Amino acid sequence: CREIYVDTEPPIITNINPAPGSIVSDIIPVISFQLHDSIAGVDTTSIRFQVNSLPIVTVGPGGATWDGLTGTVSYSLLGGIESETWVNICLLNAEDLTDGICGPNALTDTCWSFFVDYTAPEITITQPAEGSIISCDSLTEAIPLIIEVNDSTCVDSTTGTVTFTPGPTIDLATWPYVNWTCDQIEVYGVGLAEGVIDVSVSNISDELGNTADVEFLLFSVDTLGPQPNPFTIGLPDGSIVSSFFACSIEVFEQSGIADASIEWHFFINGVGPEIYPFSSPHVSYEAIISNHYRMIY
Repeated sequence: CREIYVDTEPPIITNINPAPGSIVSDIIPVISFQLHDSIAGVDTTSIRFQVNSLPIVTVGPGGATWDGLTGTVSYSLLGGIESETWVNICLLNAEDLTDGICGPNALTDTCWSFFVDYTAPEITITQPAEGSIISCDSLTEAIPLIIEVNDSTCVDSTTGTVTFTPGPTIDLATWPYVNWTCDQIEVYGVGLAEGVIDVSVSNISDELGNTADVEFLLFSVDTLGPQPNPFTIGLPDGSIVSSFFACSIEVFEQSGIADASIEWHFFINGVGPEIYPFSSPHVSYEAIISNHYRMIY
């Protein structure tokens, strides 16, 4: 009486790591998978696989390792993989240990991919613009600080610090006035001091833990209108002049003067005003020193 085992199925592959379609941040990723054949077992000398277009890998010295207890094949890409690159693996052959004239059962041409990304996100503050002057005394949901994030994965919403000088330092993970998307952060609910504001954005990471460089922004807040200096009026109060006269006054304005807004109003014997806009040939102005201007009629 004789007992014969019939095995017509090839080995099966399980527990692929990194998982197919996954994204990893390892510079030198370790590729592993398990091979099982419940009847005949796996012929480790038959295992052949290829990573990208590199030479074919086998089990043995200089190649992959085999753990007979778990049936695990492991292989380290010692040369490393360039960041933001797809790694394609194809198991070309894995046979069982069947005997006889029928030959082994072979698992062939089983392929999968994963993505390697160990590059830090690139962040850019796009609002307010660098060097701009704004007339808002606070950042609102309609007019927020906008941080653009360029990365292959999404930004990690548990990371990030924004520092306003002068002003508060904000932990984005706990600040209640933040709108997050995969590639953009909007920060609002921040009061702004008059004058120059220095902003730094730090500790922004992606979902893989890659941390961006610190980004800086310098802008100014000007909520005040032009401020005339009454002590600089070219004609003192009560002056007696001829019918042809010139008048001037000095004005301070941080963000500059809008030409079209300049008007001189004259009352003659209490009647008027006679209005002379900037478009009039009689009206002009000149810069004296930084942020100081002389209005001339």
